[in-house]
Amino acid sequence: GTNGKTTTTNILRDLLTRTGHKVGLIGTINIMIGDRKEVSHNTTPDVVDLQKTLYRMVEAHCDTCVMEVSSHALALDRVAGIEYDTAALTNITEDHLDFHKTMENYREAKALLFTRLHEGIKPNKMAVFNSDDPSSAIIMPRVKTKIMTYGKGKDNDVYPLTFHVAASHMELNLQTPVGEMDLKLHITGEFNVYNVMGSICAAIAEGLTREDIIRGLDDFAGVPGRFQLIHAGQPFTVVVDYAHTPDGLENVLKTARQITKGKLWVVFGAGGDRDRKKRPIMGKIALDLADIAVVTSDNPRTEDPEAIIRDIEEGLKDNPEGKEIHKITDRREAIEYVMAHAKPDDVVMIAGKGHENYQILKDRTIHFDDGEVVRDFFQKGKTNA
Repeated sequence: GTNGKTTTTNILRDLLTRTGHKVGLIGTINIMIGDRKEVSHNTTPDVVDLQKTLYRMVEAHCDTCVMEVSSHALALDRVAGIEYDTAALTNITEDHLDFHKTMENYREAKALLFTRLHEGIKPNKMAVFNSDDPSSAIIMPRVKTKIMTYGKGKDNDVYPLTFHVAASHMELNLQTPVGEMDLKLHITGEFNVYNVMGSICAAIAEGLTREDIIRGLDDFAGVPGRFQLIHAGQPFTVVVDYAHTPDGLENVLKTARQITKGKLWVVFGAGGDRDRKKRPIMGKIALDLADIAVVTSDNPRTEDPEAIIRDIEEGLKDNPEGKEIHKITDRREAIEYVMAHAKPDDVVMIAGKGHENYQILKDRTIHFDDGEVVRDFFQKGKTNA
């Protein structure tokens, strides 16, 4: 899917590891062979590196691999020759149109994972779909394996009976094919309700019991840079998130709004050399959902950071009274400005980079970590203005 792959695969890795499996993980943040971590350069490696990685997993006696499969990987045949047991779709929203050109092409690339799932010799394959995403209805009729669905409606295999979202946790009661699940989770946000439901479908497809799934989810601590609360002794809430698409930004800001008593701030930019169409859309979402928007650099790459910000500003033109917009091109200065001006009860969402500890500029890549910048600001003894 567009969003949710990293959280979903990490939940699954956790659940499978806790039930005695030795698991390999391939994804955006890292590659894991059992407990050994390696740096990840792409969400899905190229075909040769991917096969080498799977070989090393087999050599290390891994019996299961959980992996994120990107649309680029499917379109460019990076996953050619891999036979999956279970495939899950989180959602398909605007992203990567610099590569795919149209949403239809993007959807068709994602669809390949499911329309080819039946090929090969493995028995009992399962395709898992988020029925609340419009693309699911388009792809599902073409799937030749068993299907399991999740979503808000009671006609799904997995759906919520009740859920309550708080600042640092959520309570979730789910109906599933293996019985009701009463969960108290250390992750939060309505978007994570979907990630949890998708993970449960895949876990059931892999034969995990209700008790194993409940126990594993209760202990799941979350993923770095995914709605991650930063604690630096500050009198307001700071959240770092990887949200870098319109849908991702909308999801995290809606969740942040639910926990905001004061003002909601958002610090964000957009990546250079990537889909330009999403920039004004993200600007409009920030304007609609936050009280104070601070537009800054993300990974500008070969583009002029000022030009990227101008694209975002197209969506910030109809500024209603009472909302503030600031343009601070230097990302460190932007974060420090907000740290100096946010008040108790405010919530600050720093979006776009999440787990990344670097920033890609035109001529070099520098060390940069959003959470570290927040902690450094308060460790230097600067006082809140």
